[in-house]
Order: sequence, then structure tokens, then C-alpha cells
Amino acid sequence: MAALAALAALPVRLREPATLFYIHECSHQDIANFLDISATTVNNRLHTARAKLEERMLTMVSEAFQAYGLPDDFANRIGRLVATRGDVIEALFDPHSLPDLLTELAASDEKNQRAITVQVIQRPGGGMVRGIIASPMDDVPRGATVLNSLLSMR
Repeated sequence: MAALAALAALPVRLREPATLFYIHECSHQDIANFLDISATTVNNRLHTARAKLEERMLTMVSEAFQAYGLPDDFANRIGRLVATRGDVIEALFDPHSLPDLLTELAASDEKNQRAITVQVIQRPGGGMVRGIIASPMDDVPRGATVLNSLLSMR
């Protein structure tokens, strides 16, 4: 519903091609023919519409975080487990929001049956962090959620 409301809020010249593309799954050429505009104009309008929709969605997410008392950077606190080797894990985070060294992370599988605690020991680059498992670990699968719950509020 929120996505449709954001689409409806676009100016008509952007709403029409965006609706035809995203809702009715028309090709760029079909949209060009239907609206009697060039395919280049369709591409430009879809590009502008995507940018406006992305901006609106980011605002909506931020508002939702605030409504639930979550910090604006909450999504940046979530990483994914990439690999485990013995007591060492590698997790991928947003490169602009890496956990600090010695920060404790929590890793758990999708079922959240049991979380493990990990302490960050390296930040080799590209959004990757390495950590030492600080609590006993059962098998936490690759792709598991890694939460930096101690990231400073920015």
C-alpha cells in the first residue's frame, strides 16, 4: 500500500510510465508506444521516477524506525555471516557503517534459536569484519544475520 501511495504521489509525467512499468510490467517500447513518446524519454522518466521513489521509501523507513523507537542507522547495523573458520567468523556490513574493533556482535540463524557472541578483531576492508567467537557455537549457517547492537548512535 505504501509503495502504491508513493507511486500515486509522483507527477503525472513520471507516474504514467512508472505505473506501466512497475505495476503492469510493460516494456520500455510498449510504454513509448502507448504514451506516444520516445524510448529515450521513457528511460529518462523511469530513472527520475526511481530516484523519487527511492527517496520516498527511505523517508518512510526512517519514519517507521522512529515510530518503533529504533535509531535511523538501524539497518546499517545488520550484516551477513560470510564464512566461519574454527572460532573466527567473517561478516559483511555496509562499508560506511563498520563495527568498531573490539565491539561485540550477535550472530544467529533465521530461526533465532540461539545467538552467538562475536568480538571484532579486524576490519580488512570492503565492508568485511573478522571476529572471534566469544560464546559456544552450534552451527550458524553462512548468510546468518549478524547484528551490531552496540553501534554508536549517529
